[in-house]
Amino acid sequence: MSQGYRVLVERLKEAFTQQRYNPEVVQNYCRNADYFLSYLVEQKIALEAVTPTIVSNCLRLARFGSSVSAMVALPLATG
Repeated sequence: MSQGYRVLVERLKEAFTQQRYNPEVVQNYCRNADYFLSYLVEQKIALEAVTPTIVSNCLRLARFGSSVSAMVALPLATG
């Protein structure tokens, strides 16, 4: 993952912590954000180019337990 994305996840963690979210919730949200951003890097998708379809694809793959590396071989749905 790029350094810029790491900064985003750290800022997310700080924001949730300041809002007194449960530490386990913070950890889960940050893990999910890291997973999604890693997916974008693997697919060579800029954060600014994300569409609902891209989010759906990532969620679909996550639900079925695909690793980020395995996701590269799967075609993206269009839409």
